[in-house]
Amino acid sequence: MSHQTGIRPNKDLQKVLFESKSGKYRAIKVSINNEELCCTGRFVTGKNSWEKDYDEVLNKFIEKDVPCYVLYRFDEKISHDHAWLLFTWIPDTASVRNKMLYASTKATMKIHFGTANISEEIHATTISELDYKHFLKSKIEKSPSYQTEELNEFQKLEITREVSSSNSNKTFGGLDFPVTEAATKSIRNFCENRCNYIQFTMNIELEIIDLFVSKNIDVNMLSKEILTNKPGYHLFNFRHFYEEEMKSVNIFIYSMPLHVKSIKEKMLYSSCKNAFIDRLMQHGVYIHKKMEIDDPTEVSEQFILDEVYPKAMAQRQQFAKPKGPPSRGVKRLTKVKD
Repeated sequence: MSHQTGIRPNKDLQKVLFESKSGKYRAIKVSINNEELCCTGRFVTGKNSWEKDYDEVLNKFIEKDVPCYVLYRFDEKISHDHAWLLFTWIPDTASVRNKMLYASTKATMKIHFGTANISEEIHATTISELDYKHFLKSKIEKSPSYQTEELNEFQKLEITREVSSSNSNKTFGGLDFPVTEAATKSIRNFCENRCNYIQFTMNIELEIIDLFVSKNIDVNMLSKEILTNKPGYHLFNFRHFYEEEMKSVNIFIYSMPLHVKSIKEKMLYSSCKNAFIDRLMQHGVYIHKKMEIDDPTEVSEQFILDEVYPKAMAQRQQFAKPKGPPSRGVKRLTKVKD
């Protein structure tokens, strides 16, 4: 399981969390101050639906460079309790210490609020990942038929304990498979700049995450390393010049090729992903950008640049309206015949 920081909610936050059970609040902002989890914002429930309050809450609570957690209440309920969405906001511009602190304290935050009440989670490092349309798209992507197949696999594997029994038709709990010593060593090498690329694979029978390959590669070789018939986790340090400066960006790629048909395999890779990312961060690897791909051939240097600098690339693609001829003469009116 993830390492804990020992940080606990203070009395004021405990009171607010208790009051939240009544539906009093639409959203609660939680920050780490003086080694305590503190309530730093409350949004009282009004007449609007959760969809209409979404943007207003984020505009009020999210600060560009400051990490926080946001508990956001849906209108529907899980059994007799309200269903909540947990935002974990850890911006790219935050200090390394804060990134590690918030990533390691999230499990504690969930336990004290009540894990069973959290039906959705968003871990965001950029503002675009908090966007309502982005969130809605992630909810729609899984069809009911796909959810049924996943649930069947959980039952076959006898790990339905990871699924909240009162919310099994909506959300599946995450899994945390142990990482082998070889994979752990490769992560240390990555941190020490001994390699810039690692591919991790999952041994489903042993329920472990193992090292597949660790090496130094050029960005243009990345697509050739990603398997087309098997899922994988990929860690790549992308060193490049941008705006006349040398940049170093750590990219995590979750590859799930279209040729993979096993629901069990898809489910396990998806369920272990967040815990594995947390584990990487605990080893000192900060992930600047997370990507999910289904076609390795689309991964190129330009593709990665577009993902890392989306706004800058969008601005470059804009173009001015072409100017007309230098001398058009006086505009003339054309008479329309009946």
